[in-house]
Amino acid sequence: MTFERKRSMGDRMSGRQGKVEKLEVSLDDRRLILTLAHGRPQGEVATVVRGVVLSRKPVALDEWARELATAVAVRAQSDARARAALEKLVLGG
Repeated sequence: MTFERKRSMGDRMSGRQGKVEKLEVSLDDRRLILTLAHGRPQGEVATVVRGVVLSRKPVALDEWARELATAVAVRAQSDARARAALEKLVLGG
């Protein structure tokens, strides 16, 4: 997960980090990008292979959130299976 921030002169003078303008979440071959443009969030789903973006698709915010929830659930399930397999290997169960 990466953030891009925009810092105004006031932010710099007061030592604040600024406002988040862009959020990118990378999960396997998907990159979910949320940007703030003209005060409105805009979602995008990109397909990435070996660091190269093959396609980009603008999506509505609700679809972006659904994609994120699905990707996180898949990753959690995969990690749980990997943990169980390692426990079985290490503990001999």
